Amino acid sequence: MSVVWASSKSHHVFDAVAAVERSLGEAEVSPLPESQPEDLFMGDRYLAENVALMRAGWDINPWAVVSIGQGTVGRVFNVGQRALRRLTWWYTQPQIAQSSHFHAAVVRTTDALLARVLRLSQRIHALESTHSESRLRTFEEQIRALREEHTQLLQRVAQLEAKLARRELAADV
Repeated sequence: MSVVWASSKSHHVFDAVAAVERSLGEAEVSPLPESQPEDLFMGDRYLAENVALMRAGWDINPWAVVSIGQGTVGRVFNVGQRALRRLTWWYTQPQIAQSSHFHAAVVRTTDALLARVLRLSQRIHALESTHSESRLRTFEEQIRALREEHTQLLQRVAQLEAKLARRELAADV
């Protein structure tokens, strides 16, 4: 679920619809990357569960009532709650709207941060793989050069030992 917030200073329906169209247009311009949830959460099930809870419950329902039961008392209590909500909506609506606006911003921010962390993680892995390949080639070249030098040194030692052995033979004669 993606959250798109639209606000309008006017109380006219056409202004509200225009604000919704603008918000949806902006959301389409900068969509979240299409990736699997496993990728987005990088295998963290705890994070995935909590983000799912956050996405599902960000909106505050100002008209929700607590159900007491099915009997007459329960029905009277539900009707009383609904009447009280309708009578006090002018008082509670600004706080509820502010909280819902904040919660929607937190959901959008969290989604954007998760997408950015995923992109950075993928980039780090890509950089590591390219640098490790070049480092591996460099090490292989160094090892090859050291082996050649080792072979040359062994040949030189063999030559010097042969020369020493000849001198010892010449000195003994």
